[in-house]
Amino acid sequence: MSTTENLKLTHAKLVFHRDAVFLKVYPNEGARMYAFYVLVVCKHLDRQVASAARILGVLRPILSAVVHLVLLHRKHTFSSVWHDEVDRRLWCQLLSPFNNVKTIRVPNGLARDLSRFLDGEPPSYGAITQADGS
Repeated sequence: MSTTENLKLTHAKLVFHRDAVFLKVYPNEGARMYAFYVLVVCKHLDRQVASAARILGVLRPILSAVVHLVLLHRKHTFSSVWHDEVDRRLWCQLLSPFNNVKTIRVPNGLARDLSRFLDGEPPSYGAITQADGS
């Protein structure tokens, strides 16, 4: 990772599925192909956030260049047993490598959890907008 100092990946999508969470990082907004991809296979949103937070923390040198972040989840893959309560500190750990983000797009379901995370915190992530879950 230390040899990637000239690598500037400014856009990222973090997607939560029923059986996995993945991160795609792009060099710019219009890029059709991602330059960096991480897949974490595990079930349940709480475990996905915890696992991704640990892994993405190591990738801080790359992810600190990201200025636009999209968080997505696939509603059609949710099941009634999906653990969807995520501890506030886990959201903090997950987002901390993205310390230069200016905008975050979040679907309605995750916006609820994220707003609880940000409640009472200084708005260090710029504009947070809601997006559909697709």
